[in-house]
Amino acid sequence: MTPEALRQSRLEIEHRNPLQVEIMKRMLGDRISNQQAQLAWALENGKRISDIIDNSGGQELRDIARAGRYAEAADRVIWGMVH
Repeated sequence: MTPEALRQSRLEIEHRNPLQVEIMKRMLGDRISNQQAQLAWALENGKRISDIIDNSGGQELRDIARAGRYAEAADRVIWGMVH
């Protein structure tokens, strides 16, 4: 895989972080203010979420996140987690 292809297959941190926050808000709901719940959630779901975001078929998802449409991208990641 070329360096450019590798770069395109991963979502940059400036977009990954806000996307993960949006996913966490949606999945944790009222428990988002609880740091223990956040840590447990991140440990349980972090790799799975990264795999969905960086999946070779996830270019559209990454493009949506790069456009700053984190709510829409979060919906797609969550859908990918349950299907």
